[in-house]
Amino acid sequence: MKLDVRFPIGLMFGLFGLLLVVYGLASNRAIYARSLGINVNLVELPANELAARLRDQIFELKAAGDPIRTSPAGGAARSPAPAGRRRRG
Repeated sequence: MKLDVRFPIGLMFGLFGLLLVVYGLASNRAIYARSLGINVNLVELPANELAARLRDQIFELKAAGDPIRTSPAGGAARSPAPAGRRRRG
């Protein structure tokens, strides 16, 4: 049985973001006086989404150029020998 937790976790974050947007649209404007009049609930979701996508793109680019993580088709990637030790062969 394959268990992939990415979908339920993504769904949870998506629902939380939707909840923040609804709360931000329906809330009283007077409560934003302490945050310089900025509706933080409406600004936070797009800012975090953009930061997460940018982070993922950077990791993808970094992993694509790493010869240790890439392997020939069908083969498993080999990890390098620990520092200070040599493999006997």
